[in-house]
Amino acid sequence: MALNNAPDSTWTGELVLAPQTDNDGNVIGGGLVLPAITTTERDAIASPRSGTLIYNSTTNKANLRVAAAWEAITSA
Repeated sequence: MALNNAPDSTWTGELVLAPQTDNDGNVIGGGLVLPAITTTERDAIASPRSGTLIYNSTTNKANLRVAAAWEAITSA
C-alpha cells in the first residue's frame, strides 16, 4: 500500500493492515488498524483534513474529522 508522504502532507500516524492468520499462517481475516492517539494529541494536529480517521485512545472510539469538528463513531 502506498501512502502520500510528500512534504505538504498532513499524515501524522501509521497505517497498518493487520491480517489474522490460523496456526498454519493462512490468512483468515483481519482489518485496518487506525493510528491510536489521545484526545490531546488529536487536538494538536494542525489543520486536519476532513476525512481524517483516527482511534482515540482516551475515549476508546474511532474519530472522524468532518468539516471543522471531530466526531466520535459510535454504535446505535
